[in-house]
This record gives sequence, C-alpha cells and structure tokens, in this order.
Amino acid sequence: MSNTIQDGTGRAYLAKVDEFNRVRTFAVTESLFDTQAVAGEAFNINTENQTISSASETALLYLENDEPNPIALVGWFIGVDANGATFPGNPTGIMRVYGNPTGVTGGTALPVVNRNISSTRVFDFTANLNPTWTPAGTPVLYQHQGTGRVFGNVYLIVPRGGSVIITYEFGGYTAGSPLIYSGFTGYVEED
Repeated sequence: MSNTIQDGTGRAYLAKVDEFNRVRTFAVTESLFDTQAVAGEAFNINTENQTISSASETALLYLENDEPNPIALVGWFIGVDANGATFPGNPTGIMRVYGNPTGVTGGTALPVVNRNISSTRVFDFTANLNPTWTPAGTPVLYQHQGTGRVFGNVYLIVPRGGSVIITYEFGGYTAGSPLIYSGFTGYVEED
C-alpha cells in the first residue's frame, strides 16, 4: 500500500515532505475581513461630524443586525475636533459601546456603505444617528478620548437581532462647538 499524496489532476506531481515529516506548501493568506470585502460582504458605518450637544453621556450611534448571519465589527473609529471648545482635565472625554441596549428610540437613519464599491449588496441593518437612550449596564468597550482620531481593532460579534450603541461623554466643555464622529467597520460572517 502506498502512503503518498498524489496530484488529482493526473500530472503525477507529488508533495514534498521534509526531514521533520512536514508537507511543504506555498500559500497566500488573507484575513476573513479582506475576503469578505472582495465578496461585497464588508461595510462601514460612520456618523460623520456631529456637534457635541450635551455634557452628559449621550447616545451617538445605534446599530442592529437584521441579517440572517452574525456580523463581526472588526474596527471602531472615533474623531473629535475641539472646534473652539476647551475641555477640562485629562482625559477629556469617554466613549462607550454597550451590547444589546433596551429602550432605544428614534434617531436618523444612517447609510451603511459597502467596502467593495462595485458591489450592489445592500445590508439589512438598522443604523440610527443620535437615538434617544438612557445609558444603563456595563459597556463592552470603553475608550478615553481627547481631540484627534483613533482607530482600534475590536472584534465584536453581533448575532441576528443583536445590537450595539455608541455613547459619548465630554462633560464640562466650555465655549465653541466641538465635533465628533464615530463608527464601525466590519463584515457579515459566512454561512
């Protein structure tokens, strides 16, 4: 009985095995996020610039997954422009993300943009800007945030019917009209 791996195309190629009994291969690998972007299954959701209008913790973006499959939120981004405002203390603000918030109402619908610009795929999400919500529970993500931009890998999995909400809290700022934007990049999980 032969113990060789043979080429199934009939060309008689055999696999190389080294002195440590390892099969030698060559592979080009990419992340599932990259693969899903090429397939038209990756997205961005961005609030664009919004005026910080409250000194207390305030809801900024609500996202609910209505897709049949879970979604992976792989990146969270935040940007703050003081725009003439003065912030007390250091750190100057706090951003939070909560999982499955209850009692969220209202807001303005946000577009969900496909990362493959040639794809016609439309995502089945509810994405709302500036919803009404009374913060409750423990955040799954917590980020001190001053002025400037940050991006972090977060890898949150949101099942069908699950949701997340982003809040900001920049208490005690004076003068000016500070601006904020935030959002997620992610993909729909494969079947």
